[in-house]
Amino acid sequence: MAAEVRDEGALRWFLRAAVRYILAFAVGWFVLAGVLTLLFLPPDDQVPYGLVGVGYVLFPLFGGISLVILLALSPLRFFPHLRAVAGIALTGPLLFILFISGTGWLMWPLTAIQLGFVLKLMPEARFRVVARRP
Repeated sequence: MAAEVRDEGALRWFLRAAVRYILAFAVGWFVLAGVLTLLFLPPDDQVPYGLVGVGYVLFPLFGGISLVILLALSPLRFFPHLRAVAGIALTGPLLFILFISGTGWLMWPLTAIQLGFVLKLMPEARFRVVARRP
């Protein structure tokens, strides 16, 4: 029986990358909100859900743009230097905003989330071995 090798489609790669990115952003943001809440304790009468709520605002602003960038990078999924290109493409706008605004302390954790995704969680393109039908 003969077999052939098929590469993973761009849409399938993008969906895997998007799910991993959304999970990385959510976990990273909840950890950041928890750490900031522990460092700067609010008064007893206030509930510290404000930082978690900010994540719902920041994900459409930065996460949505990052997903569009990942969609644009999906045809390059077999490029050997994809992680370097994706790292520059995902963190470039954040670092630009950080250096222009000057008060963008929040951009450092977002940049760390982006780099963590690129270095550890961004999927590699897969190949499948499929039996060839006669």
